[in-house]
Amino acid sequence: MRFAVDEINNSTNLLPNVSLGYEIFDHCSSTQSFPDVVKLLSVNNLVQPWDEPHNNLSRILGVVSYAATVSVFSKKAVFPSFLRTVHSNKIAIEGIVNILKHFNWRWVAFLNSDDDYGNDGLALFMKKIKDTEICLAYNKGLNQYTDHSQTFKQIEAQKINIIIVFALKMTAEALIKSAIQLNFTNKVWIADEEWSLNKNLPKIKGIRNVGTVIGISEQAVNVPGVNDFIYSSRRQTYCENASQNIYCNQFFNRSSLSTEDVVAADPSFNFPVYTAVYAIAHALHNALQCESGRCNDNITVFPHMRSNGHLNILYPHQVLAELKKSNFTLLNESIRFDENGDPNYGSYSVVFWNHSEDAYRCIDCKETEWSAAGSTSCNLRSVEYIPFTDTGAILIMVGAWALVGFTLAVSVLFAINYNTPVVRSAGGPMCFLILVCLSLCSISVFFYFGEPTTSFCILSLYSFLLWYFIPKCYIIIFQSDRNTHEYFQRLIQNYTKTISQ
Repeated sequence: MRFAVDEINNSTNLLPNVSLGYEIFDHCSSTQSFPDVVKLLSVNNLVQPWDEPHNNLSRILGVVSYAATVSVFSKKAVFPSFLRTVHSNKIAIEGIVNILKHFNWRWVAFLNSDDDYGNDGLALFMKKIKDTEICLAYNKGLNQYTDHSQTFKQIEAQKINIIIVFALKMTAEALIKSAIQLNFTNKVWIADEEWSLNKNLPKIKGIRNVGTVIGISEQAVNVPGVNDFIYSSRRQTYCENASQNIYCNQFFNRSSLSTEDVVAADPSFNFPVYTAVYAIAHALHNALQCESGRCNDNITVFPHMRSNGHLNILYPHQVLAELKKSNFTLLNESIRFDENGDPNYGSYSVVFWNHSEDAYRCIDCKETEWSAAGSTSCNLRSVEYIPFTDTGAILIMVGAWALVGFTLAVSVLFAINYNTPVVRSAGGPMCFLILVCLSLCSISVFFYFGEPTTSFCILSLYSFLLWYFIPKCYIIIFQSDRNTHEYFQRLIQNYTKTISQ
């Protein structure tokens, strides 16, 4: 956020001669941050959120959120002034259901954090699978007191192999760590965007044993320059106490975080935060009629609520209207909001955990596995074959049986007329050898269809060659006292002579 504000304040095109300010609150606790947010938007502390309920509070707050995904915020009748730069849980659930359908997974468990986020995901999931073949075999709301061992026992009892974990980061981390410790293995875990890009879990010893992890995440967009800004800002000296300087009103204990920790944080948040700041800046730019390199100095936009003796809501509707009409390009992405205030841009990515402990240490794949160049994992070979029910296979097999039937009929005919000059001149006993080998060659085509096995592979490769060359070997080995070329010439002459008679 600070990077975006700094970038805008240094811009000569966006909000010229206007500087944006900011006040940052820790969002990890709603009870701690929400009063400060209301205080920021009010004048003379007119709004005291914990004193008495305010039915119109949702209409007072004009918010562009970069992290709130609960679907209820899409209801404009309740939250008319709420916009966001992240997609609703509804989109995430649709992605998860599409994964289940793609792999034909029908018997699943849904583990969600026992809060607004997780319960919203559960409600959306149950609604989405209502008219499908997907069955929710088990559901559990997770919190800090959940007995994971009991949860895993119940999943095993239901013989469930597909587990959807729709939970906040800390809840999901605790669950996966328990799965490793309790040796709960060989499952398919579907991660929501809260932990699909988790940097810590893939490094834990034994993570391979839990099974396959597939997740969804909003596509991470690289924000150029943000990492350099983080490194440079971390080198600056900050006040130890905010009271030391009127401009130093944002301070915190940085001893627990290194610069690398900040840079390595979930990258999917960068672009939503960046977009939220720019959306507000563009709305102000239009509301202040910033044209010809300067904004209109005669226009005053109040960023707060005011009162004339009683609570009177005077929200800066001009800015809100411009926010809803947002249509600008940021990092090659067209930024717009739909009628619900949700982002009308962006997409989700499917994330697959390779469970690779060292991306630069080569490992040997099994005989039944393969690995692409530069890959950090081994993949099972996909078996492709022509089934017996294939139309082409049926036609070939019918033709082969017809040829076998024809050769058997000729064999019977030759046996009946064995002592006739025609049969004897055609080769006598050798005719039967040739006809038998021809039938076996025809039968060999059956080994090319159906799921391949070791015996089928051997027979398909060698049976045709064997039956094809046996007659020739017979001539060479057992007729070695004759000149083969002269023998065949005499055989043809006898056959021609017999026909003429």
